[in-house]
Amino acid sequence: MNAGERLAKYAEKTEFSDFCEEIIEKAKYLILDSIGCALGAVQTELGRNYIELAKHLGGNEESSVIGDANKVSCMNAANANTHLADLLDFDDTYDLYPPYHPGCTIVPSALALGETVKASGKELLTAVILGYEVSLRVGRAAGSLLWSLWPSLSTLSKLVGPATAACRLLNLDREAFKRAFDILESGSGRLELAGPKRIKHDIPKESVRGSVKSNYGLVSLRGILAARQAQKGLTGMKGLLDTGLRTWYLIGGKVDNYDELTKGLGESYRIMDMSFKPTPSCRLTHLPITAAWQALEDYPIKAEEIAEITVKGVERLKHYEWETMLDAQFSTPCALAMAISGGEPGPRWYTTGRFKDADIRELASKVKFEYDPQAEALEIKNEKLTGTMVIRLKSGKVKKAYVEQIKGAPDNPMSEDELRAKFRANASSVIGDEPGEAQGGISPNKSITSTRLAGRGDCIVRKEGRYNDSNRS
Repeated sequence: MNAGERLAKYAEKTEFSDFCEEIIEKAKYLILDSIGCALGAVQTELGRNYIELAKHLGGNEESSVIGDANKVSCMNAANANTHLADLLDFDDTYDLYPPYHPGCTIVPSALALGETVKASGKELLTAVILGYEVSLRVGRAAGSLLWSLWPSLSTLSKLVGPATAACRLLNLDREAFKRAFDILESGSGRLELAGPKRIKHDIPKESVRGSVKSNYGLVSLRGILAARQAQKGLTGMKGLLDTGLRTWYLIGGKVDNYDELTKGLGESYRIMDMSFKPTPSCRLTHLPITAAWQALEDYPIKAEEIAEITVKGVERLKHYEWETMLDAQFSTPCALAMAISGGEPGPRWYTTGRFKDADIRELASKVKFEYDPQAEALEIKNEKLTGTMVIRLKSGKVKKAYVEQIKGAPDNPMSEDELRAKFRANASSVIGDEPGEAQGGISPNKSITSTRLAGRGDCIVRKEGRYNDSNRS
């Protein structure tokens, strides 16, 4: 069997009982995180626009729009909820690899279709886990965001996640799974024997960011549609997942990249490599934020106390100006200023206009960027972000920190308490605080049991901290 056929067989045959406890726990928090991010977005003007659009489009009352009492068609709900989950840029990430933000498409698609077909909790969890596994494997095979073998393969990594989840919820067989993959590849560009395309990932500084940020809603729509088409026996053209190792190598692919598609399938789980965000801002901004939290030891600081903040790292950190909420999410100085000035990370950063406050602008104006070629080299070699923070206070003190693991990454994870606090910060204004729940936000550098590798039978996972049964939600 080729890679596409093996992935289809795996997605069809795997059962909920095949997953280790750690895998299931991770999936639960990924689902919770996506729903929380969507509830946070509901509080913004842009979020309400997506809800109003969903209600206007209407359709059969099949699936819920997150944060609203109305039901609309499955496809309509998946589209709206995907945009909501991604809007605050608070959603999960697959650091340095496509599909970058898999949760905002996989989870809303699975929730919408799962509600339509009346799936059980176990069926939903199984679909979500399989969606992540197939998506992340295709993404890892495509290569890191620093270079891409084929833009079409990177696109495919986004699409196969919601498609896999949808196929599973529809109880399709492996032939139908494969038809869905082929249908997606038919619209994602064809394989060209023109040599490798290694494209440095960057956002042009002169680009103007619109209010429709990434349009991930189309990804969810295409994923569910491909599953429905495959269910009806429709077919597509064979594509990249049918490519053998020889062709992969001839067009510039790495042998070990090809192997990433199916290596350890059903034994090692890429879902455990997923990262959570501690603040609602571009993942790149979490490098200086993590370093600043470490340097300041969680102490909130005011603009008048600081003489200068120097961020040393990769060139892509150098994004400064902002006016709108979406601009602010990608501005390193703005995100850094909000993160170190105190206050709970969440939708209130934007709904209260905090990102435009004078003290935030003053603090952000003290942020200077210094290009670090060593950080650039380490990023390419080790495929992870590193950086240095130097904070000079007017008192004469100098605070420094060097980070190799961004907060929320598998090797520097957010604790279960922090993830629940993040959900409450996102959801409290929409659904109310749960009586008796402790309030408060994320404690950025709270002591967390160091990550270690743990195995249970033939299931190898990355275990994050220790679990306390009495605290498990």
